[in-house]
Amino acid sequence: MNERLQEKRDQLKELEAWRKKLKAGKVMKSDTPPAKMPKTLELTQAKICKLKSTIDSETIKISNKDANKEVALGTSKINYMDPRITIAWCKQVECPIEKVFPKTLRSKFAWAMNSGYNWQF
Repeated sequence: MNERLQEKRDQLKELEAWRKKLKAGKVMKSDTPPAKMPKTLELTQAKICKLKSTIDSETIKISNKDANKEVALGTSKINYMDPRITIAWCKQVECPIEKVFPKTLRSKFAWAMNSGYNWQF
């Protein structure tokens, strides 16, 4: 992930340098732009904005991955939480149970699948 992020940052630097050339008028209309570079200033601006948002989302993904390395979310769902609570919540917010419990856990907790949406502990 870090390599991909670094490649995108390098692309951003190249695009910003290309935008400066276009803005200064140092590029002649007869000149062909380098590979994968937009031909106009507007297209360059749009590509820069899109690349910046991509870099931001990649950075967030990396930080989330690092923050959640030591947390085993599946363990608490299996061992510590009453499945009837989770199933009642899924029914209240109309979330498919398949998104919360994989097939093996659904078969393991078949006894809890009949709890209603207003079940309370």
